[in-house]
Amino acid sequence: RFYLAIDDYKMYLDYTPPVFPVTVSYEWTIDSHDNLIEFPVFCPQTDYDISVKKATYRLRVPKNLNVRHARQHIDATVSVSDQSSYDQLFTLEVSNLPALRKEPYTRPLHERMPLARFAPTIFSYYGSKGSLRTWEDYGRWEYGLIRGLDVLPENVRQELHLLTDTIQTPREKVAAIYQYLAKTTRYVAVLLGIGGQRPATAANVCKSGYGDCKGLSNYMRAMLKEVGIPSNYTTISTVNRRLLPDFASVGQMNHVILQVPLDNDTLWLECTNPELPMGYVHDAIAGHDAIEVSEQGGRLVRHSQS
Repeated sequence: RFYLAIDDYKMYLDYTPPVFPVTVSYEWTIDSHDNLIEFPVFCPQTDYDISVKKATYRLRVPKNLNVRHARQHIDATVSVSDQSSYDQLFTLEVSNLPALRKEPYTRPLHERMPLARFAPTIFSYYGSKGSLRTWEDYGRWEYGLIRGLDVLPENVRQELHLLTDTIQTPREKVAAIYQYLAKTTRYVAVLLGIGGQRPATAANVCKSGYGDCKGLSNYMRAMLKEVGIPSNYTTISTVNRRLLPDFASVGQMNHVILQVPLDNDTLWLECTNPELPMGYVHDAIAGHDAIEVSEQGGRLVRHSQS
């Protein structure tokens, strides 16, 4: 995969201690002023064989901002206090966490780690307003981002009909268009501003020949729509097998695929890798929860196993 523009970075400390064990103490602050769609995750343990003496998470937000939270393997409760007439402070503290041991056949590390998620209920993201009260609300917001982005150039519409009008079954039409997608596009991610959530238009992907998972899935959706085959833009995670059913948040998903419901089957299309056969369910998403996005809202579904 190739990222055309991204401003993430990591810092590493190379240190050889004279004796073990070693205690490391660190603190950092993230200052954000707008376009908040979620808040940093509290994850005091990030690897095996690391114990935690004490870890504290503090989230300071305006009083008029409703914040929800969900905890995983954390018994401590979140406290809320007023910092001023304008701000409120959410605090979560844990201590004396034993190290996690890597053992055969155990659950993945991220499912065993203590973790807390924080997200606003109502938000404005680069001018796009939405709600995270439920997955249904999340889906309505996502659908609003892709609405109207499925318009294809006239020459592509004609090419699609020449390609599929003589094909008899919907599944065969999907296969032909999926092969067309693989031959004419490649994966490139542009994650600037709202581009981290809103896909490029189908016309732009067609013109440039590239897109990320959002843009390529939306382009495939547009092409299927042109030949009369409905499909659903679907957000999913390549990390989290299970999404929290009662806690909608954007950060639980990091990928987009396309769901194509046929009469006797449901196809799941990975639109970013032209080497994968149509409908192949690869290990990174097999059996994972996903959010099916439609005009009616979001629906929690489970991706089929390979």
